[in-house]
Amino acid sequence: MSVYPSENSDLIISNRDQGKNCLFCRIAHKEIPADVVAEFEYCYVIKDVFPVSKGHILIIPYEHTENWVYR
Repeated sequence: MSVYPSENSDLIISNRDQGKNCLFCRIAHKEIPADVVAEFEYCYVIKDVFPVSKGHILIIPYEHTENWVYR
């Protein structure tokens, strides 16, 4: 069962133009294929294409944000 946000989901980007050029938003909307390791309600996990170390993964929220620190 996939938990990717649907068109009716509150998790979907409210303004689709906001994330249209965002690589991670495009992966979340399945516009770009990725090696998804896990899917959760608010985020998904992918293998890093350029890993820092063996087994390096990225945890990506479905909600587009410009800055992690100041929301």
